[in-house]
Amino acid sequence: MAFVLRFPALCTEGVTRRDEYQPCDKPAVAVRHNPESGEPYPVCARHARADMVPLPDLIAAVRAQVAHLLPAESLALTIALAQIRRGEPVTPNITAMCAITLSRLAKGDS
Repeated sequence: MAFVLRFPALCTEGVTRRDEYQPCDKPAVAVRHNPESGEPYPVCARHARADMVPLPDLIAAVRAQVAHLLPAESLALTIALAQIRRGEPVTPNITAMCAITLSRLAKGDS
């Protein structure tokens, strides 16, 4: 989760061409689970495929199950969900706030 928090707004998929790695770096719209390590990492719409946790589902689940969201967290989740539903990329600051919220909740912080 630390990697998702450090780079929450960019896709971390990429390709290697002529022994040179080229990152995708498009806006992240979902979190993917690495089947080998089990670690989550952010991906763009193009790289959203198997083993995915779509952000709208993640946001909806958090909002439905958690009653102790801070006001800024609730606002960030609401804005992110609206941007996704409109087909817009989620802005980097909103993505970062969502990632921080999810991390805080995963740790059990109140």
